[in-house]
Amino acid sequence: MKGIIYDEHKKRYITSTRDCPSVVQEALAINISNKSLFGCTISKAKNMIFSWLDKELNLPQVVVLEFGGNDCDYDWREVSKAPEQDHLPFTPTNYFVDDYESVIFALKNKQIIPVLMSLPPISAKRYFSWITRDKDVSPEKLLVFLKDVQKIYRHQEFYSNMIAPIAEKCKCYYFDLRTKMLCLPDYEDYLCIDGIHPNEKGYSFISTEWIKYAHQIGL
Repeated sequence: MKGIIYDEHKKRYITSTRDCPSVVQEALAINISNKSLFGCTISKAKNMIFSWLDKELNLPQVVVLEFGGNDCDYDWREVSKAPEQDHLPFTPTNYFVDDYESVIFALKNKQIIPVLMSLPPISAKRYFSWITRDKDVSPEKLLVFLKDVQKIYRHQEFYSNMIAPIAEKCKCYYFDLRTKMLCLPDYEDYLCIDGIHPNEKGYSFISTEWIKYAHQIGL
């Protein structure tokens, strides 16, 4: 996770000073190279990972993979232009599974241990309000396409639910962050105003759970 948060005072995205990889690295006394990119999908990452595996001489023992959040998203401006039409997410589900499995195979081929991670839950209402701030994205037209705002949550959940079967099929470790966050009294307290990125409190929680899981599986 990149550690992206939305700073409501600066009115822009910034990187948290206590991002998850930094906290976990310090707690476990290991070296973590954070390769995450803002807005990255599995299809974009696949070619970058293949190139990295071919060129990098000092490959890691473990790679944590978290994809799906950007893959399941839409070009909301295009949806707003023609809400009655069918629109595909940035990575359709069949490509999502195929690309994920291709990345896992490539990592294992280099004797790297992949650890897959479920997606943190989102706030559909917050995200809907966030994307419709854009003058070119009409809330009324988006509702024609979505039918109801909570479809945003269900659609993202659908992508998250594909990850565990991929991990099982490919015999990978699987860190179910989503379930841990849904067990919180109110997980939305751990999200930024945009409804999709964890806030500082969220990253602190995620770091703690990652440290527990790393000890659990002996990493």
